[in-house]
Amino acid sequence: MFYTLFVTIIPPFSFSVSSALTISLIGAVIFYIMGFIMLNCFINKEYYSDKLIQQEFKCIINNEGIEQINTRNSKSKSFSTWDDFVSAQEYKDVFFLFVSRRNAVIIPKRFFYSNEDIKTFKAFINKYIIKSL
Repeated sequence: MFYTLFVTIIPPFSFSVSSALTISLIGAVIFYIMGFIMLNCFINKEYYSDKLIQQEFKCIINNEGIEQINTRNSKSKSFSTWDDFVSAQEYKDVFFLFVSRRNAVIIPKRFFYSNEDIKTFKAFINKYIIKSL
Protein backbone atom coordinates (compact mmCIF):
# COMPACT_ATOMS: atom_id res chain seq x y z
CA MET A 1 0.00 0.00 0.00
CA PHE A 2 2.72 2.47 1.02
CA TYR A 3 4.83 1.52 -1.99
CA THR A 4 1.90 2.11 -4.34
CA LEU A 5 1.21 5.48 -2.76
CA PHE A 6 4.91 6.38 -2.87
CA VAL A 7 5.25 5.38 -6.54
CA THR A 8 2.11 7.33 -7.41
CA ILE A 9 3.40 10.49 -5.74
CA ILE A 10 7.00 10.07 -6.87
CA PRO A 11 7.29 7.94 -10.01
CA PRO A 12 10.25 5.55 -10.12
CA PHE A 13 13.46 6.74 -11.74
CA SER A 14 12.45 10.38 -11.46
CA PHE A 15 15.60 11.03 -9.41
CA SER A 16 19.07 10.93 -10.81
CA VAL A 17 21.69 8.85 -9.06
CA SER A 18 23.46 11.94 -7.76
CA SER A 19 20.29 13.38 -6.22
CA ALA A 20 19.48 10.01 -4.62
CA LEU A 21 22.98 9.87 -3.14
CA THR A 22 22.64 13.45 -1.91
CA ILE A 23 19.32 12.68 -0.22
CA SER A 24 20.81 9.54 1.34
CA LEU A 25 23.81 11.48 2.60
CA ILE A 26 21.62 14.19 4.12
CA GLY A 27 19.48 11.53 5.81
CA ALA A 28 22.55 9.78 7.19
CA VAL A 29 23.94 13.05 8.56
CA ILE A 30 20.60 13.87 10.21
CA PHE A 31 20.43 10.42 11.85
CA TYR A 32 24.06 10.71 13.00
CA ILE A 33 23.41 14.10 14.61
CA MET A 34 20.21 12.84 16.25
CA GLY A 35 22.06 9.80 17.61
CA PHE A 36 24.86 11.97 18.97
CA ILE A 37 22.38 14.31 20.69
CA MET A 38 20.40 11.40 22.15
CA LEU A 39 23.58 9.75 23.43
CA ASN A 40 24.70 12.97 25.14
CA CYS A 41 21.26 13.38 26.72
CA PHE A 42 21.38 9.79 27.99
CA ILE A 43 24.88 10.22 29.42
CA ASN A 44 23.99 13.49 31.16
CA LYS A 45 20.78 12.00 32.57
CA GLU A 46 22.68 9.01 33.97
CA TYR A 47 25.43 11.19 35.46
CA TYR A 48 23.12 13.67 37.17
CA SER A 49 20.77 10.98 38.48
CA ASP A 50 23.60 9.06 40.22
CA LYS A 51 24.96 11.03 43.18
CA LEU A 52 27.60 8.40 43.91
CA ILE A 53 29.50 8.87 40.65
CA GLN A 54 29.50 12.65 41.16
CA GLN A 55 31.51 12.35 44.36
CA GLU A 56 35.28 12.68 44.50
CA PHE A 57 37.33 9.53 45.06
CA LYS A 58 40.92 8.76 45.86
CA CYS A 59 42.45 5.66 44.25
CA ILE A 60 45.10 3.44 45.78
CA ILE A 61 46.64 1.13 43.20
CA ASN A 62 48.96 -1.71 44.18
CA ASN A 63 49.76 -5.38 43.43
CA GLU A 64 46.50 -6.52 45.02
CA GLY A 65 44.16 -4.29 43.01
CA ILE A 66 42.48 -0.90 43.09
CA GLU A 67 40.89 0.64 46.16
CA GLN A 68 38.58 3.62 45.71
CA ILE A 69 37.97 5.76 48.78
CA ASN A 70 35.32 8.46 48.95
CA THR A 71 37.07 11.66 50.01
CA ARG A 72 33.95 12.99 51.75
CA ASN A 73 33.21 9.84 53.71
CA SER A 74 36.28 7.69 54.29
CA LYS A 75 34.04 4.80 55.40
CA SER A 76 32.77 4.48 51.84
CA LYS A 77 35.32 2.26 50.11
CA SER A 78 35.39 -0.04 47.13
CA PHE A 79 38.08 -2.60 46.41
CA SER A 80 38.56 -4.47 43.14
CA THR A 81 41.21 -7.13 42.75
CA TRP A 82 43.00 -7.41 39.44
CA ASP A 83 41.07 -10.65 38.79
CA ASP A 84 37.81 -8.64 38.76
CA PHE A 85 38.80 -6.90 35.52
CA VAL A 86 38.25 -8.61 32.19
CA SER A 87 39.91 -6.04 29.91
CA ALA A 88 41.46 -2.59 29.81
CA GLN A 89 41.58 0.22 27.29
CA GLU A 90 43.60 3.40 27.23
CA TYR A 91 42.35 6.59 25.66
CA LYS A 92 43.87 10.05 25.40
CA ASP A 93 42.77 11.22 28.87
CA VAL A 94 41.48 8.12 30.67
CA PHE A 95 41.88 4.42 31.36
CA PHE A 96 38.86 2.10 31.24
CA LEU A 97 39.17 -1.06 33.32
CA PHE A 98 36.22 -3.25 32.37
CA VAL A 99 34.52 -5.45 34.95
CA SER A 100 32.01 -6.57 32.28
CA ARG A 101 31.13 -5.52 28.74
CA ARG A 102 29.24 -2.44 29.93
CA ASN A 103 30.64 -1.74 33.37
CA ALA A 104 34.05 -0.17 33.88
CA VAL A 105 36.18 1.60 36.42
CA ILE A 106 37.25 4.85 34.78
CA ILE A 107 40.52 6.37 35.92
CA PRO A 108 41.41 9.78 34.46
CA LYS A 109 45.09 10.28 33.71
CA ARG A 110 44.98 13.54 35.67
CA PHE A 111 44.74 11.38 38.84
CA PHE A 112 48.38 10.43 38.41
CA TYR A 113 51.14 12.69 39.70
CA SER A 114 53.64 12.01 36.91
CA ASN A 115 54.25 10.15 33.67
CA GLU A 116 56.24 7.64 35.69
CA ASP A 117 53.09 6.84 37.71
CA ILE A 118 51.21 6.28 34.45
CA LYS A 119 53.95 3.90 33.24
CA THR A 120 53.77 1.98 36.52
CA PHE A 121 49.99 1.73 36.21
CA LYS A 122 50.31 0.45 32.64
CA ALA A 123 52.75 -2.18 33.91
CA PHE A 124 50.14 -3.34 36.46
CA ILE A 125 47.52 -3.55 33.70
CA ASN A 126 49.80 -5.52 31.38
CA LYS A 127 50.79 -7.87 34.19
CA TYR A 128 47.38 -8.56 35.74
CA ILE A 129 44.68 -8.02 33.12
CA ILE A 130 44.46 -10.62 30.34
CA LYS A 131 43.01 -8.40 27.60
CA SER A 132 45.09 -5.35 28.27
CA LEU A 133 46.33 -2.26 26.48
